[in-house]
Amino acid sequence: MNSDWYPVYTPHKLKTGLAHCAQHSVAFHYVKGDLMRRIHAILYGLCKEEKPNEALQGLEILDPDEQLDPDEESDPNENLDPDQELDPNEKLDSNEELDPNDSNEELDPNDEKDPNDEQDPNAEVPDEKDTHDDPDEEEGLNEEEPGEEEPNEKVSNDEAQDVKDPNEDKEEDLNEYVDDDEKLDKNEDNAHPHMGAKDAQGKLGYVHDPTALKRDPPDFDTSNLTILCKPGGAKGLGDADWKMLSKKVEVDFAGHKMAEDLVEHGSPRVKIFCVVYTIEESHGRVPAILETWGQKCDGFMVASTKTVPELQTVEIPHEGDEAYQNIWQKVRSIWSYVYDNYYNDFDFFHIGGDDLYVIVENLRLYLESDEILKLAGGDTYPKPVFLGRRFQEQGKPSLMFNSGGSGYTLNKASLKALVVDQMPKDGICGPNLRTFAEDVMVARCFRHMGLVPYDTRDDTEAERYMPFTPGAHYTYRPPKDISMNSDWYPVYTPHKLKTGLAHCAQHSVAFHYVKGDLMRRIHAILYGLCKE
Repeated sequence: MNSDWYPVYTPHKLKTGLAHCAQHSVAFHYVKGDLMRRIHAILYGLCKEEKPNEALQGLEILDPDEQLDPDEESDPNENLDPDQELDPNEKLDSNEELDPNDSNEELDPNDEKDPNDEQDPNAEVPDEKDTHDDPDEEEGLNEEEPGEEEPNEKVSNDEAQDVKDPNEDKEEDLNEYVDDDEKLDKNEDNAHPHMGAKDAQGKLGYVHDPTALKRDPPDFDTSNLTILCKPGGAKGLGDADWKMLSKKVEVDFAGHKMAEDLVEHGSPRVKIFCVVYTIEESHGRVPAILETWGQKCDGFMVASTKTVPELQTVEIPHEGDEAYQNIWQKVRSIWSYVYDNYYNDFDFFHIGGDDLYVIVENLRLYLESDEILKLAGGDTYPKPVFLGRRFQEQGKPSLMFNSGGSGYTLNKASLKALVVDQMPKDGICGPNLRTFAEDVMVARCFRHMGLVPYDTRDDTEAERYMPFTPGAHYTYRPPKDISMNSDWYPVYTPHKLKTGLAHCAQHSVAFHYVKGDLMRRIHAILYGLCKE
């Protein structure tokens, strides 16, 4: 590669001279202006008085021993790198770069930051230690009660499916999320992303039993219930999580019971497959998920770097290294494994990191609602849907995506479209791209087939999918001067941002940055275990 990339990238013995070009060749590169006219004149017999050798004397034929120079005779917008994932019709917008602090972060088992976390470091929202992992800690949150807000108009079903305004900013450039030296070798392993999974001994061919957790769920650990349920935390100085969950958010037990009763009369419930991704070093976070919401899914799996059946973890190899900067490849392989093994058995598929909390009853009722039935085209959900918390990249409506924090939900049609039709496409879905922005990439894949994130807010314009904890949303107030320099969160929100109790839907679906005892605490509050 130090001497000449051309023979290295050629997958067979490179012929030279007259032997290189087919007699009936199809196309040539670096041809423009008079050279284009000259070649045309020769090929189409307009140079009748010249002998063939004389006619070729003026052509700019490269010496076979001379290395091709990517800058030679090229247009400034052209790029010779065969690994380039750019759509040739798109140009780089330097203003669309993601926060540089989000890049080059390796998965470090000793690092307290979750490799799946995607929160912008400039966000003026509570950081992880402020989101009450320890219910005994003083929470120090603003207890201001939310006031009335002017309702903003919710996007209609038809408007939500509009791909973009032609006057909006041009499509983003894949180079926005990756450095030139971070493109993966296309020939590294042709089996990816459909290599499958490894068993506990590291042997390929393992197929996880997605119903194992539902059939044999672990009991909820109540040994710490007194502390988990104490309002205001150990010091009694206020508890924003408690307030959001006791005053607004709830499990729709009545709707759930009614739907369950209808099963006996021939109305089956939709089946949901839930996927969490993590690494072996973070397996300590898994038990809280298994004890709480994970067992409520019809199918459940933890995609990891080590298969441990009792933890429901599955080792799914992927292209490239196991690093924060390469989560896109991890998710590509996860979705491929899910499609290859479970596509026919479930109706919806929800994916997120290991600090995700899902209220499964509310999610299921939302997916069974008339709203989603209409969106997906009827009882069999034939049309692809893409559900989650909508964000607009850098405040640009044309670059809408669903945040990976609270996870996003696909139906069978969108899962198939993603894995079979979209993910393999060069220049659109970055099949060999090394980037952390998996949620942005999934949205990009869908955008090119006309599918955009749907507005999942409820009738009061409150959010169903939450990018932060209940307490963080209860206390958050945007700055007066809204810009990327002051706070990314309201800039990324594609509508007026409601705050306090008004932010979260009564029947919210998911929260982010929830793990350990905070997960158990939220679960205990929601499911009536904190009776006192």
